[in-house]
Amino acid sequence: MTDAMLLTAVMRAEQGLIDADLGGGVIKQRIARESQGKSGGYRSIILFLCGDKAFFIYGFAKSERDNISKDELAAFLKSAS
Repeated sequence: MTDAMLLTAVMRAEQGLIDADLGGGVIKQRIARESQGKSGGYRSIILFLCGDKAFFIYGFAKSERDNISKDELAAFLKSAS
């Protein structure tokens, strides 16, 4: 993932275009691979505070895993609080 791709993900979130709101300020954004669509691209987990800061804490290729685990989500939620 390039910096430009990550910035686009944050700009989309700031516009209310959030792919998955995981609660507690944690969101999941889909990021397209170059020359491919979003569905087979990357997923990024972001601790998102609109108008302040966004922290990318985890990223993965959709082809490598389907989703994050419940334990990972709990850790991300704890980090966001």
